[in-house]
Amino acid sequence: MTNTDHTGNRPQTVATASIHSRLLIVLSALALAWALPTSPAAARQKPRARKTDTADFGADRTVVYKKVGGTALKLYLFLPRRPHSDARSSDETNPDRRHPAIVFFFGGGWRGGTPGQFRQQAEYLAGRGMLAALADYRVYSRHRAKVTQCVADARSAVRFLRQHADTYRIDPNRIAAAGGSAGGHLAAATATLTAFDEPGEDRNIPAEPNALILFNPALDLRAEAFPKAFRSNRYRELLQRLGAEPEALSPTLHIRRGTPPTIIFHGEADTVVPIDQARAFCRRMKELGNACRVVAFPGQGHGFFNFGRSQNTFYRRTLEAADAFLVDLGWLPASPASKPPADDGSTDGKTARYSGPRESVPGTPRLETATERRSALLVRPAPPGSTAASGLTSASPKRSADSPSAQTGRLVEQRSDGWIVLHARDAAPHGEKIIYEPQPHKNTIGYWTVASDWVSWTFRVHTPGRFAIEILQGCGEGNGGSDVEITVGSQRIRFKVFETGHFQNFIPRDVGSVQIERPGRYELQVRCRHKAAKAVMDLRRIRLVPDTDDGSPVPVRIADRPFLRGDEHVVFIGDSITQAGAYVDQIETILLARFPRHAWRFTKLGLSSETVCGLTEPDHPFPRPNLHDRLKRLLEVTRPDVVVACYGMNDGIYHPFSEERFAAYRAGIEKLVAAARAVGARVTLMTPPPFDSLAKSRRGGVLPFGRPEYGYKAPYQGYDEVLQRYGRWILSNRWSEGVTTIDVHEPIVRLVAARRRDDVTFTVSPDGIHPDALGHWVMAKALLGGWGLLPQATRCTVQAAKPDGDATSPLHVRTFVPFPVDPDRRTQRDRVAWVFGTRCQTVLAVRGLPPGDYAVREGNMVVAHATAAQLAEGVDVRSWPKSLPVRRAAELFELVRRRRALLAPSLLAHIGHKRPTRAKPIPLAEARARVAPLSDRIESARRPLEWSFTLRRLSDTAP
Repeated sequence: MTNTDHTGNRPQTVATASIHSRLLIVLSALALAWALPTSPAAARQKPRARKTDTADFGADRTVVYKKVGGTALKLYLFLPRRPHSDARSSDETNPDRRHPAIVFFFGGGWRGGTPGQFRQQAEYLAGRGMLAALADYRVYSRHRAKVTQCVADARSAVRFLRQHADTYRIDPNRIAAAGGSAGGHLAAATATLTAFDEPGEDRNIPAEPNALILFNPALDLRAEAFPKAFRSNRYRELLQRLGAEPEALSPTLHIRRGTPPTIIFHGEADTVVPIDQARAFCRRMKELGNACRVVAFPGQGHGFFNFGRSQNTFYRRTLEAADAFLVDLGWLPASPASKPPADDGSTDGKTARYSGPRESVPGTPRLETATERRSALLVRPAPPGSTAASGLTSASPKRSADSPSAQTGRLVEQRSDGWIVLHARDAAPHGEKIIYEPQPHKNTIGYWTVASDWVSWTFRVHTPGRFAIEILQGCGEGNGGSDVEITVGSQRIRFKVFETGHFQNFIPRDVGSVQIERPGRYELQVRCRHKAAKAVMDLRRIRLVPDTDDGSPVPVRIADRPFLRGDEHVVFIGDSITQAGAYVDQIETILLARFPRHAWRFTKLGLSSETVCGLTEPDHPFPRPNLHDRLKRLLEVTRPDVVVACYGMNDGIYHPFSEERFAAYRAGIEKLVAAARAVGARVTLMTPPPFDSLAKSRRGGVLPFGRPEYGYKAPYQGYDEVLQRYGRWILSNRWSEGVTTIDVHEPIVRLVAARRRDDVTFTVSPDGIHPDALGHWVMAKALLGGWGLLPQATRCTVQAAKPDGDATSPLHVRTFVPFPVDPDRRTQRDRVAWVFGTRCQTVLAVRGLPPGDYAVREGNMVVAHATAAQLAEGVDVRSWPKSLPVRRAAELFELVRRRRALLAPSLLAHIGHKRPTRAKPIPLAEARARVAPLSDRIESARRPLEWSFTLRRLSDTAP
């Protein structure tokens, strides 16, 4: 630990003061228009000699973040300080203040190195108000550690910071990972490589950072990614220390949509890790819609950025650019030293300001400054309310007796589906300031500036039961944290108001549940128990949602009879959500597995950016393609029996509701239906999935009502209201025979709201628009339910044969391939089974076993463990990922995905479209030839399983 003086502040070191003095001289000599903010150490007047014991690297605090065997791995913490001061930020004056954090991983080829490599960078960023951590991790020279173990340690370090965010007063949504060389690889791995987590850690706590700052990182560990000189003995030696295949440990190969924004500093003369690795990483990031920048330094080799090299020129330049990167993300205030220089268009690392230079990788998305309403993507979770302004005005309007806000409320009846929906317009506000604000973009209980004010609703219950309480709340920047209580009868639910960046940026979230035992009239009250800031919140709606029959938080409509007939060809069209098409793959795999006698064909022809209305927002990079430019040929080529359409997300062009745009959308959908019906195809219309304004505000910003510059980069924060209106029209319109409608919007909203009971930042749309794999599973469930094809659980019961000692004779089960399973854990935050509840289960029950714990064996391989009681009751086979049924399910899913990935681009190009694209797919005939072997394997994999296994008492099982 570092000793402190009588003020409690950390004394400065002479060396650090000297270093910063030299930096100021260099800055003056270069005549830069701005400089690095003064470091915390340089602000001290009482110097001390540098400690000779570097065990804590001058850190304020040292903590153990992980114990592995006899090794205690430490984080060396540099606590945040007020900028331009050496005093730690006062928690007494602002107890709710949360700081961003950054963790540095040292370089050394995963063989050696020291956490002190980034000490000076950590000192500086602590002075800028961040918590900076230097992470120790296992290396080969000291621990004989494989690279896979290094990755596990790095992810443990990020997870530790997020888990202890309250302890260190850091914002769990603003944690950056940084590192150099091998440490840069580990920082990138925390965001991309999820297969190497330490067993036993709580994976519900994300280990992914929210930003990456990388210094000449190794991003591709395949041999061809390194110079020839490195591929000799050095690379062969590295291969022995990897612990997995190079592909599995290469971050570039595991980038996905939502990978956090990244800045990479790399020397163009690096002969250890070529700069081509950084450029390839950024190209892949851009392809997936993520933000990335390479800042190239001509003539510089490996490790050029380190403190103490080249008179610290490149240490300073990289640190300046890293600072500006964090400023542009909204994590740090702009440097008060002076204004940044004008954009000179340089790409060679000479400009201090990160957002100034053009991209050094052609086509890489540019991270815009905060004043440009950043549209760059951040990985989930990201900092709350980074750009939106508070919607609270300085004075509330006067209340009159005939004002709508003076309402006394009205009785709300329970709907026929069991839901109870309490709108703000039906509420009774009580108190001095609180009112109902009837403006269409508000439609909320607002001006809740007096803590003693409260609001109530009355409602009548016809069908009692347990109900989840879902609120739709907004809260302006800096106003979060108030304690609020909901009361229904004697039942009370307490929750904290979450800051959403603006009072009319509403988010749905479950806050608890209540049990209503009998029909009758009830009152629901909402009261503030502690007001944390200027206002409590805006409250637009409360819903009481009945529990679903299958235990899932995702309610879907189940059709009485199947919509699909026999062996039909189903064609899916839509925008980028359908082009991504995970829900199509999921539907096809489930139906192939659970209905092996049918030969349905599924074709995915979604097109990114497409609309049915023909409109384009002014800031979109190109005119959006219109479905109707390709629809005729699409129908001629594919000859579908069923057309499934999902449009709307792009059709409102991210603006507030407009009757003109709505009319164009309706006309486009009606034209689609008419064209499909004219060729004899039936039609399924899906509602648009939801727009998540909270996730979008954390990724690039949303704009409140009344702004003129809405568009693709800065959507209207209430855009989901537009999509809801479009969806209600689809569901309520009287369509002709042969047209069915499916609501995917509401099930996704319910899933997100339910998960936000435990994690308010949870989302299934990391960029606010595109659902992730879990969101696609919800869409798949809604479609299967609406088609009447959502399978019930399959139960297999076997009687244990006469034991041979403590082992049973082989047990044989014939069953369907179980679905759904999660064959790719990297893309999913939840078990898919939770979305489906008891639907689609494959349950195995074994009767007649003596009490005890058992190992489930396939041959000599143990695939699962269970107790006799669990087996007697029935175990969901999907929870045994090593078992043959789940392995077969994962294989089938992967084959379906590979087949579609090969065929869809070629078929799109064959039909033709007007969206600009640089990729030229292979000819359709060649694509069909390539998928033929995959189709044969799919037919084999979908057949019912013949599964044999034995059970052995664990007491006699070898350890």
